[in-house]
Order: sequence, then C-alpha cells, then structure tokens
Amino acid sequence: MTSFGLVYEGLTDKVVIKNILSGYFNAQKFRLRPLQPELDETDSSRVVGDTGWHPIIEYVGSNAFYESFQFLDFVIVQIDTDVCEQKHYDVPRYEDGVELEPLQLLERVRDRFRVWMGKDFYDAYRDKIIFAIAVDSIECWLLPLYYPNDRAKRAKWKNCLDTLNPALNSEYGFTISAKEESYYQKASKPYAKRKTLLQAAPHNPSLKAFIEELDSRNLIAESEA
Repeated sequence: MTSFGLVYEGLTDKVVIKNILSGYFNAQKFRLRPLQPELDETDSSRVVGDTGWHPIIEYVGSNAFYESFQFLDFVIVQIDTDVCEQKHYDVPRYEDGVELEPLQLLERVRDRFRVWMGKDFYDAYRDKIIFAIAVDSIECWLLPLYYPNDRAKRAKWKNCLDTLNPALNSEYGFTISAKEESYYQKASKPYAKRKTLLQAAPHNPSLKAFIEELDSRNLIAESEA
C-alpha cells in the first residue's frame, strides 16, 4: 500500500486532495497521513496548530518534515498561489511586465519550495515530493466538474470561487464562500471516480500538473489503470 504524507493549507484542501487520490487509485488502497497541520486525534474534523500558507513554509524546512520521509513513500505538498506575492511567499505574478501563465507561476512556486526546503534536501528527495500547487486556488480544480462543456470556465484560474458558487448553488443548493468542510467534500466527491477525474483533470492546468506528477511516479499497476 502506497503511503503519502500531506502538507496542506486547511481541511477543505485535504478533502479535495483525498477525493482526487481516491479516484486516481481507483480500487487500489493508499494511506494518507496529514503532517501539517496535524489532525486532532479525537476529532478528525479539527486540526492541531495553525493553518494557511505561512506554517507550510516553516514546516517544510523543519526536522519533522525531513524525518517524515523515513516512514512514508511520498509527501504531497499543497499550496495555493492566490497570495503568492505577499511577503515571505515572494513569488511575483509578472515578469518584464507580462503576467505569468499558470504553469510558469507553478514553476516559480516550485523553485521557492526548493529554497524553503533547502537545496541539498530537495535535490536528494525530489522524487518523493509531489506538488499539488493550485493556481490560483483549489476551487479552480473543481470547475471542470461543473462546467464540462464550457472551455473558458473549466480552465479558469482566477476568481474561481465566483464562478464555482453559482454552479454549486444550482446543483446542491449551497455555496462554499465559507470554508465548510462538508460542502467541499460533496463538491469534490465526483473526483473519487477515476473516469470522472481523468476526463476532467486535463481541462485545468494546475490540476493536470498534479495528476502528471502522480503519473510520473508509476503508482498505478497496469492492470488497475
């Protein structure tokens, strides 16, 4: 059974990642261990410690992060790019006056992680690190589910919540303006089916990049693909 550690911004992000992994692995079993933030041992709907992107930067340079690779096959690192220009994140959206495309921005964030983790450590363990960098937010990854026939909306990577909420309200009668874990669970649940995931993922650039990172590790047996 493949084991994954997960470094993530918050519970709603964990929910989406877990459903994506469930669909990706289909019938194959996997183990997902939240590393940062940790879950409350008595209540998995609560986290221990701080959430958001600031703690991620601190954690990936810590001994706890380094040591996790001794008992896990891979570690998934999730972060959004919506505030990437803020101090300490320090990833500009523009170069020479031109706005970066999603995959360019993703690569700049990956380069920052190399600094935050430490060059030597990153180079030694890069094959065990899987990035789930959502451009601009993980809500963008849900758009292909709810706009399967709208090329522009399913590939959108800015202000995605404003586009997603009307579709969710129409489909389920709720919106996810508030970070309600159960809403994210329901909204992302279709990704737990492999066929749905593989049909939808190519239409969002950073979700596609995450799936391609998983593919590059040859995690799925040929008979299960």
